[in-house]
Amino acid sequence: MNITRTISTLALLALVAPFGAQAAALYGSSSSSSSAAVVVDVGADTSVSSDDNDMATGSPSQGSAGDDSNMNGSGSVQGSAMLRTNALGVAVVSSSQVTSDQDLDAYTANLRTNDSMVAEADISGDDHVALDYWHTGRVFGIFPVKVKTHTLVSHGAGGELSVKAQMPWWNLFVMDTERVSSSIESELSRSEQVSADMKMAANAQARARVLEAILNANMQARVSAE
Repeated sequence: MNITRTISTLALLALVAPFGAQAAALYGSSSSSSSAAVVVDVGADTSVSSDDNDMATGSPSQGSAGDDSNMNGSGSVQGSAMLRTNALGVAVVSSSQVTSDQDLDAYTANLRTNDSMVAEADISGDDHVALDYWHTGRVFGIFPVKVKTHTLVSHGAGGELSVKAQMPWWNLFVMDTERVSSSIESELSRSEQVSADMKMAANAQARARVLEAILNANMQARVSAE
């Protein structure tokens, strides 16, 4: 009888063990402070990323001294990250510091250094400014994901302001992010400053102010969702 019970117990453990290992890999162990939190990223390029492997999977991460996109020959150090500076050696971290295209490039490069949720910025055209930003949520309210929002601010031939905040189609299954797009669009569409800046978007500081407004709208939406 004891032998039979022992064999049954061992068989049950063999069946349960793989599922326990998978759960530990997905959610980490609460007893181990050194284990990396795993995040499922199902954006444009579906991948599974962890805090220790952000660069390999393309998910957002804090800039570091080894990241060429966050430094130039006269970069200054803030914490462990390198910030792009202007001709005077001052780190450009605000739209008010932008007076030239070089300043605008430095400010844009520094956005991700200062905010790890910034994915990409587009300031290449005089008629639009765009920003990709990561928002966190849970698929079906269970599985943690990072959802990339693409916000595009532009103006038409008649000078009318256009604001579009787009998220992937599968975001309808994600909790905590359902109001992000509408919140961003509402915030930017009613801004008289954004509308005025887009009418003179050929100006570097005007584009920097629009980019900063998009960033702030995304940050507000993220905080509200969380």
